Amino acid sequence: MQVKHVLLSLLILSYSIINYAQRPFYNERPEFLKANSVWPFYDKTGFDFNTHSSITSKATVRIFGVEGCASVADAKTGELLFYSDGQRVYNAKHDIMPNGDNLKGNGSNYDNKGSTTQGACIVPVIDTPGKYYLFSLCGPTNSSRSRYFDSGILFYSIIDMTLDNGWGDVIPGQKNIVLSKDTLGEAMIAVPGDNCDIWLIVHEHINPVYKSYRISKYGIESSPVTSVVGKMPGYQQLNTMTEIGQHGQGGITISPNRQLLSLCSRSFSIDFYSSLGIFLDSGLVPTVQLAKFDPATGRVYDGIGIGELASNAYCCAFSPDNTKLYFYGQERGKGFSIFQYDISKWDSVAIALSKERVGSIFSSRGTPGQAYLRLYNDTIYIFAGVGVNGKLLTINQPNNSGATCLYNGDSVLSIGGSSLPNEVVFSLPADTFYNTVLDTTICPKDELALQGRAGYQSYIWNDGSTDIVNVIKEQGIYWVTQNDGCHSYIDTFIVHFSDLEKPVITVNVLELSTTRRYDTYQWLLNGRVIPEANQRFFNVHENGDYQVVVSNSSCTDTSDIYKVTNARNTKIEKNNSLTHQISIYPNPTDDAINIISPADVYVALYSIEGKEMKVAQKEKLIYIKGVPEGMYFLHIYDLNSRLLKIQKIIKY
Repeated sequence: MQVKHVLLSLLILSYSIINYAQRPFYNERPEFLKANSVWPFYDKTGFDFNTHSSITSKATVRIFGVEGCASVADAKTGELLFYSDGQRVYNAKHDIMPNGDNLKGNGSNYDNKGSTTQGACIVPVIDTPGKYYLFSLCGPTNSSRSRYFDSGILFYSIIDMTLDNGWGDVIPGQKNIVLSKDTLGEAMIAVPGDNCDIWLIVHEHINPVYKSYRISKYGIESSPVTSVVGKMPGYQQLNTMTEIGQHGQGGITISPNRQLLSLCSRSFSIDFYSSLGIFLDSGLVPTVQLAKFDPATGRVYDGIGIGELASNAYCCAFSPDNTKLYFYGQERGKGFSIFQYDISKWDSVAIALSKERVGSIFSSRGTPGQAYLRLYNDTIYIFAGVGVNGKLLTINQPNNSGATCLYNGDSVLSIGGSSLPNEVVFSLPADTFYNTVLDTTICPKDELALQGRAGYQSYIWNDGSTDIVNVIKEQGIYWVTQNDGCHSYIDTFIVHFSDLEKPVITVNVLELSTTRRYDTYQWLLNGRVIPEANQRFFNVHENGDYQVVVSNSSCTDTSDIYKVTNARNTKIEKNNSLTHQISIYPNPTDDAINIISPADVYVALYSIEGKEMKVAQKEKLIYIKGVPEGMYFLHIYDLNSRLLKIQKIIKY
């Protein structure tokens, strides 16, 4: 019994229907909105989006540690769980957790460094409710600017909300774990990946290198995905000054569709010279880098520089529909403003030309030196100012162009600090990929081994079997669900029976043929292929075991052996000699066929389907003028009905 093995990879069509389109962007999902709904600020202020009211926190940090905070609320209720400035962790009572002090990072006492733009980031531990990673980044800048060239170091601690009677605490022994000492800048953000994972993205201080750390249910992978992307924003070299780090202050932002990334750079030296009215134009490159991001691999690529270095960009925000990019910057003669770029087309020239100034920023102390932008629930919030003189502004229709984006320069809330909390993101739910397979055919009396994809964790067939291979004997529709630990792939097999019947050899003296017609033929002698013997009729020339292999649609079958024992008698030898003396011309022809033979013969013309078209006996000329154009077979027999020759004829 034959077994037909069909590999799924050979059968599936070249397209998949993926249900990404059925779900909102990661920052529109209910769990994201609830988990990010409470924002604590510097100087004991904060805001609760659930109640649209201010909150009073106890977050007080040193004067140069006013940036780089993070908070997380319950993903279902929106109730505050904890928050951090990177140096300490506060619970929902606004008290420092018992083991939540002396974190290393973001202006901590670790090495007396200053605060960091995105110095703290909270990431839920995947598949472990109640536990969170708290990443703390020690940036390369400080208040005196004397340590501007120092390396940035990345730490993490693990928070368990079941500790301290449900108020949460840092797990002993899992605090201030060093993840990287790779001279990092001040940018850090988390983004959901495509494979039930999360990417933590940072950037080197001196080199144009992104590092993406993959976080899965198995933990944090210590070796990041590195991406070298073009020139870095913020690069400059003055006549007598040491080369300044390419990426100083500034944050990373991810677009809602997770396909784009922006990196801002605010240089201390530029800020200093600008305050003196000196604008540095020589050797400058853009202060914002816009790049593409692959959430499946963590790779960053295709960087585009926008804005001038003197624009002093600190942080960007994408519009909800991914078509606009906003940042706060400086434009000569016009002070500090909010700028909008149209990024709907990936063209650096078009993006640069689309620049629109949508409004200015002023505070009670004049123009703020920096502003942090963040998209939340279709509104872009802008934290403008430093220390206790900050204010919260909004862009209410960020999908719209120019002034129609409705920038609101009036303070929504007076707050302290210089940045907004970093986003808390969740791994996206597992997706189901539906793959349609080509129809296949099961041949009579065969078994069909349907095979799933190799390397998956589980297989469930529609009949309940759980092996990778499912052997079937009946036609019908079969499907298998395969899971790789995150995604499920459903593949369908549509199986039909074939009407192929086993070939039977018939004999006319020494002419072999089959009782039925098939799509293809191949004659065998003693189990070996006979060259060019691929017609329905075959003239035997020697003794042996003959078989024919036939096919119909996707099935093949082989006849039983027909043994020939009389092919070497005198008559056969004479017939073989006569065969070589027969000539047929012209060919192709449109009128008649001439037959030259030393002996009388019987002639029959057959169509390719086997229909008899013309016959002649003892005649040397056959007229075929009325026969349709096409290919035919001329059979020539002796007068004892022994087949001597078959000749292909072309009628035109």
